[in-house]
Amino acid sequence: MGGGSMGERLRSRREQLGLTQGELARVVGVPQSRLSEYECGKNQGMTLHTACKFAVALRCSIDYLAGLYAGYDAATGATKAAPAAVASTPGEPRARRRGRPRKAAPPMPAGARG
Repeated sequence: MGGGSMGERLRSRREQLGLTQGELARVVGVPQSRLSEYECGKNQGMTLHTACKFAVALRCSIDYLAGLYAGYDAATGATKAAPAAVASTPGEPRARRRGRPRKAAPPMPAGARG
């Protein structure tokens, strides 16, 4: 979906913002050597908490970093289109609602507009 690996997107976004590895590592709170490992693909064991800190520091979404949402432009922060996995198809039945059913709406009085 997104171009390249998470490490490549980390490096690309960091360079877009003009940050060095040391500066980004300091902001996120990880050793510079670990950031280098993430960017080179040697270490792929990043926690969700660390990924969140990278996304905040790089002013982008975790979806962009993970490559789950190709429609996100990190440079502008704009979205291009809805992700294919979320888009619904016309005529496709909706998932059944779980739990207790809602009460029916009271009947509208005659002549009322709604």
